[in-house]
Amino acid sequence: MKNLYVKFIMVLTMIWGITATVSADEFTPYDNLSEAVKELIANRDVAGKLLEDGDLMNDEIKAALRDVLADVDAVLDSSRINDLDEVNQALERLLNAIRDAQKSVEEYKDLSDAIKQFVEDEKGKIDDMLDKLSEEYGGVSNIPDEILDAIEQWMKDLDAMLKELLENGASQEMLDAFNKVQDMRDVLKAGGYNIPELEDVVAGATGITSVTTSMHDNSAEYGLNGNMVSGNYKGIVIKNGKKFIKK
Repeated sequence: MKNLYVKFIMVLTMIWGITATVSADEFTPYDNLSEAVKELIANRDVAGKLLEDGDLMNDEIKAALRDVLADVDAVLDSSRINDLDEVNQALERLLNAIRDAQKSVEEYKDLSDAIKQFVEDEKGKIDDMLDKLSEEYGGVSNIPDEILDAIEQWMKDLDAMLKELLENGASQEMLDAFNKVQDMRDVLKAGGYNIPELEDVVAGATGITSVTTSMHDNSAEYGLNGNMVSGNYKGIVIKNGKKFIKK
C-alpha cells in the first residue's frame, strides 16, 4: 500500500493535471523532494501508457520498461521515497526507459507505414501487368488461368503478410534490416516473408487452362472456380465472359 504522502501527491497530480516535462537527455537531479516525487509519478503514468500501446514496441525494450516500472513502484511504496537521491535515480532510469520505448514505437510505426506503402505499390503494378498480358494474349479473357491464379495468390499473400504484421508487429530482425537497407524485400525476408516480384510470378506460371462459364445473369460475377462471388469479393473475377481483378 502506498503511503499517505504518495497518495496525496497522486491526487494533486490528477487534480492539477501535472504532466511529465523532463527528458532523459536534459535530466538534472531535483533539489526538492516533493517536486522529484511529483515528476516520478507523472512519468510513471507516461510509461504505463506506453506499455498499454506497446504492440509496436521491441520486446526487449518493453521488458526493460517493465523492470524499471517495478523499481519505481518499489521506491514509491517504501521509505525510499523519503530519500531524494533514491527518487532522482529512479526518475533518471525511468526517463531513459521511456526515451528508449518511445524511440522503439516510432521506429516500428515507420516500418509499419513502409510495409503498407510497399503493399500498395506492389498492387499498383497489377493493372500495368494485365495490360501487358492482354496485349500479349490478345485480350484479358485470353490470359491463361494459371497466370491469373498466380497473380491472385500473390495478392492474397501480400494481404495475409500485411494483416499478420499489423496484428502481431514486425520482428526485431526486420527493424534492424529496415535501418540498414532500402529494399523492402530484403527487410521482409529478414522477417521470413519472401514476396517475389510480380514479373517473376507471371514468368513462373506455366500451362494454359481454359475457363468455361454459363452465365445467365450478365451482372453476375464468378471466381475462377466457376462459383458466383459477392460484390465484396477481391481477386480475379469473370463477368460477361471477361476476366478482371477487383482490388
